[in-house]
Amino acid sequence: MPDHDENSLINSIKPLCNWEKSLRFPLGIGDDAAVRVCQKGEQLVYTGDTLVENIDFRLDWVSLDSVGEKAIQVNASDCAAMGAVPDSAIVQIVFPKKSNPENDIQLLYCGIQKSCKRLDIPVLGGDLSAGPCWMISVTMTGRAGKSDRLLYRNGAMPGDKVWVTGTPGCSGAGLALLQEYSLIDLVPRGYSDLLNAHISPMARIAEGRALASEKAVHSMIDVSDGIAKESVSIARASNCAIVLQLPHSLYLPELVHFCQLKHKQPDHFALYGGEDYELLFTAHADFDPASIRVAASCIGTVVSGSGNVILKNDEGVETAITQDWFDHLRV
Repeated sequence: MPDHDENSLINSIKPLCNWEKSLRFPLGIGDDAAVRVCQKGEQLVYTGDTLVENIDFRLDWVSLDSVGEKAIQVNASDCAAMGAVPDSAIVQIVFPKKSNPENDIQLLYCGIQKSCKRLDIPVLGGDLSAGPCWMISVTMTGRAGKSDRLLYRNGAMPGDKVWVTGTPGCSGAGLALLQEYSLIDLVPRGYSDLLNAHISPMARIAEGRALASEKAVHSMIDVSDGIAKESVSIARASNCAIVLQLPHSLYLPELVHFCQLKHKQPDHFALYGGEDYELLFTAHADFDPASIRVAASCIGTVVSGSGNVILKNDEGVETAITQDWFDHLRV
């Protein structure tokens, strides 16, 4: 057998999978399938996401370890949106033949390992294949206890307030900076928070768990494609309407400064920028997320309707949200 082949590469990746034999995971990477032993009544959720080179990332902007780190976090964000805890991951990688497979995949897995250690989950297996460009596809399992509550998109009710965690819009602005300056080293100083929001997002696992445990919280979704699209998704799933009014306090000063220099509006990045991986949720009007130590901003109200979303400005003028968000079918 040659020194450098697929089997030896898989063996070299094993130490980077964050797996140790346990009652839950008696078998990890290396067999035809992984094994997860479940306790009676435990709830499992499943999600998957794919990052494609030159669509979701560019290697002249970010390193492969950053891509690996992000690939895990974006899947963990889906678990957070359900109120589940990430449990394990399966990773499928397509690499370009012109690359140096062993070194490049090792680097990618260093980023995967970093996120897995932070989330305390193992990679249990996957697949490697040569192809036209880099594609990193992650399938993730999340878990919740028998009595734990999972949250869905379809629970919003008229009278609910609409909330979002964190400071949305930063990732979209970070992407705009990379698009303008081409190389990350050319981006002016003072925008590290915007760049980090785009390159290294962190899933809101603790916040998702805390919100799901509150019966006053009725629906939730993660902000992967911008507040506009996620609000439409909740409104349609819940057969209601949403009126958004984004407060100025929602935005990071760094984002406001960038928008002033570029004559742009922070609202645009928050509504349509995407990849913030914050949590958008609706809750009873009397509920305050601060009561459970979740930092969030109220950005709207749920009203009667049939899936439409309205944006209200400071003067009270209302305009319908248009489909201006990223869509893979329109790339």
